[in-house]
Amino acid sequence: MRGPCDIVFVQPDHAVDHLPGVREDLAARGLTSARQDEPHAPPRVYPGTKLVVVTDLIAPRCRAALRQASAVGSRTALLMDGVTEFRNTAVNPRVPDSFLRPAPVDAVLCSGLSDARVLRSLGNRAIPTGLPRIDRAAGQVCGPAPTRRLLVATANTPWFDDDERRRLLGAMSELGEALDRSRWEVVWRLTGGLDDELRVRSDARPLHEALGDVSAVLTTPSTLMVEAMRAGLPTALLRVHAEPLWHAAAWVLEPDDGPRSMTGPVDGRVSGVPGPAEGLMRWVDSPERLLRQLERPTREQLERQAECLRWLDASSGDVAAAELVADAIAREAASPAPEVCRPVPPVAKLPEPEPRLSGRRRVVSIVAFDGSPLGGVTMFSRRLGGAFDAEGSGYDLRTLLVAWDAASAHRAAPLLADGRTSLCVIDRSQPVLRIVDHLRAAVERLSPDIMLPNYTDASAMVAGQLRFAGVRSVGIGHTDDDAYRELLLQTEWDGAVAVSESIRAWLGPLAADRPCETIVYGVPVSDRPREVASSGPLEIAYIGRVVQAQKRVLDLVPVLSRLSALGVSARLHVVGEGDAEAPLRAAMRSTPMPGIETVFHGPKSEAELRRMLPAFDVSLLVSDAEGTSISMLEAMGMGVVPAVTRVVSGADDWVEDGVSGVSAPVGDPGAMAARLAWLAGDRDRLRRLGEEAHRRVASTQTVGHMASRYASFFDRVMQRPIDARASAVGLSIIEPMRWIESAADDPAGERAIAERWLCEAGFASVAFEPGAPGEVLFLDAERADEADVLPGGLERTVGRPVVRGGSGVLRSELVPHVARLAQEGFERIAICGLGRHTQRRCGVFEDAELPIVGIIDDQPPASGEAFGLPVVTCDEALATLRPDAVLLSSDTWEAELFERTASLREAGVVVHRLYSKSDQAAVV
Repeated sequence: MRGPCDIVFVQPDHAVDHLPGVREDLAARGLTSARQDEPHAPPRVYPGTKLVVVTDLIAPRCRAALRQASAVGSRTALLMDGVTEFRNTAVNPRVPDSFLRPAPVDAVLCSGLSDARVLRSLGNRAIPTGLPRIDRAAGQVCGPAPTRRLLVATANTPWFDDDERRRLLGAMSELGEALDRSRWEVVWRLTGGLDDELRVRSDARPLHEALGDVSAVLTTPSTLMVEAMRAGLPTALLRVHAEPLWHAAAWVLEPDDGPRSMTGPVDGRVSGVPGPAEGLMRWVDSPERLLRQLERPTREQLERQAECLRWLDASSGDVAAAELVADAIAREAASPAPEVCRPVPPVAKLPEPEPRLSGRRRVVSIVAFDGSPLGGVTMFSRRLGGAFDAEGSGYDLRTLLVAWDAASAHRAAPLLADGRTSLCVIDRSQPVLRIVDHLRAAVERLSPDIMLPNYTDASAMVAGQLRFAGVRSVGIGHTDDDAYRELLLQTEWDGAVAVSESIRAWLGPLAADRPCETIVYGVPVSDRPREVASSGPLEIAYIGRVVQAQKRVLDLVPVLSRLSALGVSARLHVVGEGDAEAPLRAAMRSTPMPGIETVFHGPKSEAELRRMLPAFDVSLLVSDAEGTSISMLEAMGMGVVPAVTRVVSGADDWVEDGVSGVSAPVGDPGAMAARLAWLAGDRDRLRRLGEEAHRRVASTQTVGHMASRYASFFDRVMQRPIDARASAVGLSIIEPMRWIESAADDPAGERAIAERWLCEAGFASVAFEPGAPGEVLFLDAERADEADVLPGGLERTVGRPVVRGGSGVLRSELVPHVARLAQEGFERIAICGLGRHTQRRCGVFEDAELPIVGIIDDQPPASGEAFGLPVVTCDEALATLRPDAVLLSSDTWEAELFERTASLREAGVVVHRLYSKSDQAAVV
């Protein structure tokens, strides 16, 4: 249901179902509800909604929903997704200092009495309800399990810094040694790559299956302790860090004799928080003693655990969590709206002002990051700034890191110590124009003469606005793909740099008479190539973002599998992180590869990476697009042999197959494996290729050489006058898929920002209604929908530019296609694909007259639904949805979706494609 209803549930994603049974219990109480779990669709709270329930306070979608609830006068509640644990509340650097102190909602629905005590002490109205997802899982655990089988588990985030990581690794190693000496069998369930470091295999089954296969559990503090106790298993806590425990357990293993503080304050972070119920804890000082007690727990110990569970989980008795949650929601919905809503605490932050240095022109390089800031463009920017300083250049380059995800902002802290790097934190729950205005304020604090937007339309929008204040803009084509072409085509700049000749081929014509040069990245170069070991496995490194789009990291699996089949012994080092890390780990575990090891190192700093490189024989890339890979050049600069796919840009300029490296076609793992085997079979050949790779980079690509060329290029840009004609490109959203906003919460405020920008950009007057006079017409998101203007689009009508504010839901090309299929007589139409493409065009599901019966996707949401419709796999579609037509909703994966629907086509279902010609009867 997408229209007004009594209760709206908003979650950050649909990976976990936190609401099993809740909506049915609400319906029995006469309350309508809708869930909004789709991570790429904007949240929508309509007037008349009685209560908005979120399951997260950090995710931008949930924050935006709370702000919308305040705007329409709805009450709000937080349904906790787990137990309230001290470290996640007070130590976790991903959360703001005010996290849960109090929460910006009218009520908090939590697991049990102990959570309620903690939350109330932090200033919340807390209601113990239990957790519905645990209730459902508890009923799935089967037993009895074999005796002396122990599940050892860690929390989702096992550590927050390197010191904690070392401490946990030490504790786990000591525990592992004790278990090796015991009669116990271990089932490991470790997170954060601990399994790789400890050289154990982590259990990947659903948790209820793992719990049904063990006789006891040892876990670091997490919600898993509740699930294990609910399964009737003796459950012990492993306490590694000397910080308070807020929940009781019948056994607590703390091998050392450190302080056993049960409550705050700790370093002043949290004060006045009650500890767990007295008398329930028992401390155990050695793994051996704990194992003896878990093998034969006494009646008194089990009774204490039952009492711990009663405090932990309000639904561990006779009443189900779904019913308790529904009761609490019904009471909240019946309460009057609060006179004063609790504000959502801001997460956006500006850098400190940085005035220009005397005699030097300021260059501000914007590098946005979502996750880790340790990327190639970050290194390029920081190195260029350092080289300018070292050489006494007339330019002073400052890197402005922009945390697009506020929860990852803390990861930039180590980079800020150089004095040339600043941090801006974005609040993505804000409307688009406010986000861009905030970014503009951050740039202005650094007082630039020249801007390097690098990438993202937000940076380019700011650069377009500041050109009218005399700040020049230089565009850089970092990668040879359509995104950079679109960005540089639709923005205004005063000069452009290509990082390879193939990028220069399309960038040069766009530049016309503006300065345009090819400047390849400079990298540190060793004095001599690395020494090659005479024996041992081939040490292969993948260095970069661990993502499938562009980098194709899942191709590493068949490459290594083929290498194993060729009898080659090798070790793959994955250096970096990204959203494909989990599937890559799973694929590596599930694919038999004798002789192959894999080590996940996570992201590493520039200094750490430089220390690691000499240990690698090969730097492997399997991308389908690059500019000129920085990781490739860095490896070559140390004498590491590059192994790359034959992409259009960059690689061929540096890697000559069999001379300075090896190459293979994109998407051909057999060919790449053969080239790697060729290297592994001859260490002298490996040495020669590494020496030639080193020679080619050392002769031209030092950081100093790059800095000298950029300084000369900036001189040319500064000598060219700025063409300051009136332009609205500073409001043009080029990447609407990036934004989650719907309508602005404060339309008048957004219009004020737009008017200021447009007047600064040279327009004498701005109209906000189609019939009003003005040189430029600005339409907010809802009016633009009415006027059929594309999101963020820049169009012309009646002789003047039209700018749409906000991003919102993209005007859906799915609607006319579904309507035409219906006109052709199809009565049961399914949408295939629940990715970003579909979610950002979710308006198609709001039209109740369109005969859409469900959605087909390889990975249905945990709830089994999206946009109020069932979601099933392709194999289930015929039996459950009974479609007579299927519309493929993807631009990137349309060919793959077409292949996956072969069984439907064989059954007579018409499968329609949006972006390529169908081999079935055309219906549109």
